[in-house]
Amino acid sequence: MAFTGAANALHRRALTTIRISRILVVVNVEDVMKTFKNIAGAFVILIGALWMLQGSNIITGMAMSDNKEWLVIGVMLVIFGLGLLYENNRPTTRIH
Repeated sequence: MAFTGAANALHRRALTTIRISRILVVVNVEDVMKTFKNIAGAFVILIGALWMLQGSNIITGMAMSDNKEWLVIGVMLVIFGLGLLYENNRPTTRIH
């Protein structure tokens, strides 16, 4: 099947067609995965920050409060989340 012009550009992208009731929706899989990774990265950063605050005894009254192990785990999670966001949003160079 030969595509020309704009149809060729659409064919090269990873598109998925989803039928919702009688409405046909075309979804770019790459955009959906990028959004999911951004949400996951932000969630990991928030959980890591919470554990850092608990481990450093800024948030008290829990079993994790004033436990340096949770401080270290929280720092590692924040670094991992930042790395995930960076890798997901860095500019890509394409060689044609």
